[in-house]
Amino acid sequence: MADELYGLALEEFTGARNDRAKRARAEGDRELATQIQSLRKPTVAAWLTNQLVRASRNELDALLQLGGELREVMADLSGDELRELTKQRHRLVFALVQQARSLGHTRGHPMSEDVASVVRETLEATLSDSASADAVASGRLTDALRVSGFGGGARAQPSAKPAARGRTSGSASGAGAGGAGGTVTSIDAKRQQREAREQREHAQRVLDAATKAVERAKAVTEQAESRLHTAQNQREAASAAVQRLRTALDEAVTELEVEDHQIELVTQEKDAAEAELHEVNRRLAEAEAVLKSLST
Repeated sequence: MADELYGLALEEFTGARNDRAKRARAEGDRELATQIQSLRKPTVAAWLTNQLVRASRNELDALLQLGGELREVMADLSGDELRELTKQRHRLVFALVQQARSLGHTRGHPMSEDVASVVRETLEATLSDSASADAVASGRLTDALRVSGFGGGARAQPSAKPAARGRTSGSASGAGAGGAGGTVTSIDAKRQQREAREQREHAQRVLDAATKAVERAKAVTEQAESRLHTAQNQREAASAAVQRLRTALDEAVTELEVEDHQIELVTQEKDAAEAELHEVNRRLAEAEAVLKSLST
């Protein structure tokens, strides 16, 4: 039920919430009625973000996944990789804010620059910690979120320990170590090799994850840019249609004014003709009266 309420138009939220609480109370479920009544009406920015979750789920999921991957590999990325992912992040967030702007316009709540800034910060917050990402993904925000930094912190990359200064295999202690499976030096060397191999494998996994994230973000960004381009073309077409209608309206108004003037002239001519007819009828009556008097 909460999902349904937070998916409604902003102006419908309070009435629908109260109605459902009243219905639950009438059915005897006071606990549910209290829970429903406690649901807070979202702010405009939170409401737009909730609508974005429902209307642009694929793009939002891409942003949330990018945030998770960034938090996981942040400490292991090179400067170039981090800059590339940051660019993709900005493109995704920009595209989503533009889609929120379009949603607000079509649903009767045009987005001001202040609201756009709050929506942008809310989307950015999904990248900083998983709790914010989950909150946005739920589609039931009541307030905007703030960026609090990457919550995962930096992970220390494993490093090889310095090799111990080993004794020669000819000494008594060295012989004891050899009997246990090799000299101290050879054991340290093997450990260093193993740690170096683990570092390479870890770096490769980080690189693979970052590469996939970049490719996914690029694909989603291209899709969002295509949709934005289509929306801009549609807006231009609509603007041209409005201009044509305005021109036609201006022409119609001018023609109406001409017709009104013509009607006024014809009305004046009609009034003059009626006055003249009245005068002629009066004279005719007088003439008939004279003629009748002469006849008698």
